[in-house]
Amino acid sequence: MHITVDLEEDVLKAAQSRAEQHRTSLDSVLSELLRKGLGVQPPVQAGQRRFTFSLPGGAVTAEDVRAALEENDVTGSVPES
Repeated sequence: MHITVDLEEDVLKAAQSRAEQHRTSLDSVLSELLRKGLGVQPPVQAGQRRFTFSLPGGAVTAEDVRAALEENDVTGSVPES
């Protein structure tokens, strides 16, 4: 979907920097940040499953994700941390 919005310069620069750091598009970064801010989950696409889990420490590491994927017999790629 295409939309035109006016962003304050500091917000735009921060989003552009994040996109560059994560090697992704500005669109993806803005969508991710808006979803987080609004508490909206991304839609589940065909062939995907979504499951939620929590850990006592609060922080979830790549190793935690790998373990959860393995435990749920899900194949996928988790980037190295």
